[in-house]
Amino acid sequence: MDPLIRPSTQTLPLRETRAVLQRIQAGRLRPTTASQLSHAIVTVLTREQEDFIETMTKDVWQLEQRLTGGNVGDPEKYLDELFLARHGLLAVRTMGAQSGAIYHSMTTLTGISTEGRQLVADNAQQFDRVRSLADGETEYLHGVIEFYQTVLSVKSTLLGQAQNEKVQQLTEASYAQNEEIKKISAWAAIFFAPTLVGTVYGMNFDQMPELHWVLGYPLALLAMVLLSVGLYLMFRRRKWL
Repeated sequence: MDPLIRPSTQTLPLRETRAVLQRIQAGRLRPTTASQLSHAIVTVLTREQEDFIETMTKDVWQLEQRLTGGNVGDPEKYLDELFLARHGLLAVRTMGAQSGAIYHSMTTLTGISTEGRQLVADNAQQFDRVRSLADGETEYLHGVIEFYQTVLSVKSTLLGQAQNEKVQQLTEASYAQNEEIKKISAWAAIFFAPTLVGTVYGMNFDQMPELHWVLGYPLALLAMVLLSVGLYLMFRRRKWL
């Protein structure tokens, strides 16, 4: 993590002062007042904050390129990277806004010299610039996040549509299967009627007077035909056939 967000050593708080000290020792800076020295230290700080924002801008651009190129990878890891960038930008934006408000207030103090007030006003403008840059990059990042949310929403919709189509196909297949079962059952019932009559009169018991009737055989055939036709018409009416 960038030291502006999470300092991890005892030397980081002295980074800006050491940078100014090196410039003084090299003869590139000769402050004659406390205001000049303070201005130099704060200027180093704001420059480092701007450098941090520039680095975050590159990171956000890479995140956008991965998204538009379809190379997001693990969604959870990508979301972590998005919100980590957001956290960094919000942190530096907060530092710029709070520091700018403090330095703007300092310009109204009466105990500061004219030169000191000008230097304080310049530092306030530097912090305003940091806040403005962070706001712009945060808005850019929000656009990337919203675009990613749209991509996820579209993918979810397409997945839902595909699942619905599959369910519809399964429903249609089940309906077609049920229709075929109805037809098979209807034809089985139709053929069962004459089979039943033939089976009954095929048992050849002695006490079956119909076997000795003159019209027994044609009546049996007629019964088979009537039963079959009746069942056929019934199933047709019910749209089983």
